[in-house]
Amino acid sequence: MGQYIVIGLATNIVAPKQKIIRENLTVPKFLAEMKKRFNSTDIYSVEEDDEDICYDLKPEVAEQEMLPFLKAFYNLRYADQRSSFNKALTKLSKYQKLDDWLKISDEKLFENFQTDFTQFYEIALKDSRAVLQMQAKSIILDMTGKVIMECYDELFWFMTTLIRQQLKEYRLAQSVFVYITD
Repeated sequence: MGQYIVIGLATNIVAPKQKIIRENLTVPKFLAEMKKRFNSTDIYSVEEDDEDICYDLKPEVAEQEMLPFLKAFYNLRYADQRSSFNKALTKLSKYQKLDDWLKISDEKLFENFQTDFTQFYEIALKDSRAVLQMQAKSIILDMTGKVIMECYDELFWFMTTLIRQQLKEYRLAQSVFVYITD
């Protein structure tokens, strides 16, 4: 098994409260930072119990936007490539509910629409050195495989293009590119 660079759509994020407290963070400050980073447009419902803070993608948001979002993302990401994303979109278009899409994702029928579980580290507060390990369940939208230099070019070109588009009022933006150095 190798490692892959993934662009994913987080459907569930879990932050363990004990680790928040161990990092000397307050839960309200952590929640405020998470709102800025993940839930600024209220796309997640947030539930809290004694052990965890859980963010779940709201079904109504997914059901309203999933198919148009995927079409836009896939067209942006795979604009000049042949990809199997049309097969995934055809299958997904038969359904209108988040639960159905998650079941399809769990079946791992498509490379660019499948469930993944990961742990990641998120800096909780900008004025703190605290780092918190969280878990996420996501749908893989793009997987650039195995983490070796030869596989990065397409993904790095995608990121370069996005940066240039975001800074298009500056001519210097056309000189930006993403790469690895030693």
